[in-house]
Amino acid sequence: MKVTIIPEDQALDRYIVKPVIEAMFASLERRARVEVLPEPRLRGASQALNPEMVAAIVRNYPMEDLFLLLVDRDCNREGNEARAARLEQDHAGKLIAALAWQEVEVWLLALYKDQIEVTQKSSKKESRPRCLTSSPTRLARVPVRSGCDQPPSPR
Repeated sequence: MKVTIIPEDQALDRYIVKPVIEAMFASLERRARVEVLPEPRLRGASQALNPEMVAAIVRNYPMEDLFLLLVDRDCNREGNEARAARLEQDHAGKLIAALAWQEVEVWLLALYKDQIEVTQKSSKKESRPRCLTSSPTRLARVPVRSGCDQPPSPR
């Protein structure tokens, strides 16, 4: 199976979503070639959830069996849940959308749940969960986004 991940930020999220999805397929005992979308370079959930952009990606990569649209839920401030559901309907059988609660960085915590002290439950309460711990990012050698070495600022 050929799987292409459509993240909202290929430059940083690729180091998180690819190992998580590979681990998911391995746990399902399904062979899959998992790649992160190389082009176009998306910048943010608004581009990743843009219907025209997603339609062009699906059209330009006809050899792929499955597209996984993986974006941050971001407290659903911009209606990401409804936008993702519409895209799944538009590309039924070809695209699955998944929204990370609150960010894809939380998914990385699942790979290291036995090695860190942060629980999934506590991470769901945090609007900027990537700042809860830097352990998973160090373990996966993921570049840490700026600002995570300080407490989250109020929104």
